Amino acid sequence: MASRSIEYAGFAAAAAATLLSATVFATGTAVISCVFAWTMIAIAVSDARRFIVPDHLSLPAIPAGLLASGWLAPGALAHDVILHHTAAALAGAGGLFAVGEAYRRLRHRSGLGLGDVKLMAVAGAWTGFDGLLLCLLLACAAAISYVLAAALVTRGAIDRFTAIPFGTFLAPAVWVVWAWIQATRL
Repeated sequence: MASRSIEYAGFAAAAAATLLSATVFATGTAVISCVFAWTMIAIAVSDARRFIVPDHLSLPAIPAGLLASGWLAPGALAHDVILHHTAAALAGAGGLFAVGEAYRRLRHRSGLGLGDVKLMAVAGAWTGFDGLLLCLLLACAAAISYVLAAALVTRGAIDRFTAIPFGTFLAPAVWVVWAWIQATRL
């Protein structure tokens, strides 16, 4: 993607997330939603441009997700929700790390970066087990759609060695799933 196109898409996504958050959620949840959405969009743009998921954005999102999940938990004990989401963060990161490690051992080259692993921890921290696999499914579906569309545009110039910035698809999927979970609680 061209650099300007990525930036415009990021601004459009941020505006849409802000409008959706302000329309659907109460003030406190809307603020959390906006900050979380903007962070995920910044990660997506960074990964699309440089194939890097910045630690300064992804790592703080893990404890922030645990705190937000505990604070927003409807009628539950906050510490139970935080423990549940901590387990989901560990499972998400561990699962994706295992997939990446298996790929590396089979193919003798890296196919998944640690930034993607950290994003799965973010997914678990924010969505718990309820949304963890849905985040991965949405990201994979979006990435496959992108690859198919790019193959049509470039007339097959994409092959099995073409690098795909998976965080570009995973980061927004995490926010979408989180927002959907929050909206269904209203």
